[in-house]
Amino acid sequence: MSLALAIIALLASLGALWVAAEASKRAEGQQKKFVDAHLINIKQSITDLRIELNNAHKRVDQLEERLKGAASGSSGEVEQMKQELAMLKNSLGAMVNKLNGAGTAAMPPSAQPPSNGNIP
Repeated sequence: MSLALAIIALLASLGALWVAAEASKRAEGQQKKFVDAHLINIKQSITDLRIELNNAHKRVDQLEERLKGAASGSSGEVEQMKQELAMLKNSLGAMVNKLNGAGTAAMPPSAQPPSNGNIP
């Protein structure tokens, strides 16, 4: 009689272990889906930010080359470069805000281009 009860108890405990293992697998699978969904968004944001940074880097290089050649250039060309520099500063400020998690927050006044187009 006790042997029969021991076998039933053993089977019940093995069944409980099996149920717990299945529940653990399901919970782990749901957690993985949840984390993967968020990681995809983060990876896409990082990719977008890399593209923006590469474009900004190219624009800085181009502006630097133009500034080297503008030593004898007209003042209109220099003013145009200042406006481009202000726009570049604005876009870099937006990227810094994204990196800091601000996303859509307003840019600080120091990162915004001057209203009259002159660089302080």
